[in-house]
Amino acid sequence: MTTWMTPYLQFPGTAREAMTFYHSVFGGHLDLLTGAEFGIPDAGETIMHAHLTIDGGWSVLASDCEDTGGTGDGDPSRSLCIGSDVPAPAALEWFEALAADGGEVLMPLADQAWGSVYGQVRDRFGIRWMFNLAAG
Repeated sequence: MTTWMTPYLQFPGTAREAMTFYHSVFGGHLDLLTGAEFGIPDAGETIMHAHLTIDGGWSVLASDCEDTGGTGDGDPSRSLCIGSDVPAPAALEWFEALAADGGEVLMPLADQAWGSVYGQVRDRFGIRWMFNLAAG
């Protein structure tokens, strides 16, 4: 049996923008399906399902959600952790790209007591990204 876990993010009407941004950072393949494509009346261009498949075998799912005030599943203050057991130059580029254009570095990448390089960034959509990378 194979199991996996895939993050599912919900945004307050900015799923298309967020997932297009993540696609520009991580590459891979992005599929976006709107409410209109699902046949939902008055849903228009609201993203009902977004799936970013990233080279290397991982993916991120997302949708637009009206409840983003922190009282339900729509709370966008989630954290995602990217890890690597080998030094990953691409991860350093991802860190910088997520911090750019309205994002912020919460904790600069630095050597840690547990032997990794760790840092945190919050992107312009409010998602916190933790990086736990092999020292190299």
